[in-house]
Amino acid sequence: MSTWKLTILSDLLGKGIIFLPRLIISLIIFGIGWLIASSTEKVSLKALRREDIPRSSLIARFIKAVMLLFFSAMALVELDLAREIVIIGFSTIIITLGTLTVVLVLVSGKEFMKKIQDSLEEE
Repeated sequence: MSTWKLTILSDLLGKGIIFLPRLIISLIIFGIGWLIASSTEKVSLKALRREDIPRSSLIARFIKAVMLLFFSAMALVELDLAREIVIIGFSTIIITLGTLTVVLVLVSGKEFMKKIQDSLEEE
């Protein structure tokens, strides 16, 4: 194509050919992540219900959402689309979720610890 002086089209076609394997790999990463997140949601829901934790379905969905967020970030990094923005956004969300989790544990931790203590005294 360089004989016709179509270097822009040639470069675009070359980038498209290089992009296709990355797209396939990122879709595979996201698909595997979806399967792992779904099975983790089911397992955590069973475990939380067995322990009689209030709002267990909400917690299980929260776990699935965080895992999907993680695998989505992995897929976007594999695509090499604004890698720095994805990393900064993912880090910000994970830090926020971690802080929120710590606050929730501090707020409702007394009830949860009392429940654990009661269950240990029963045995």
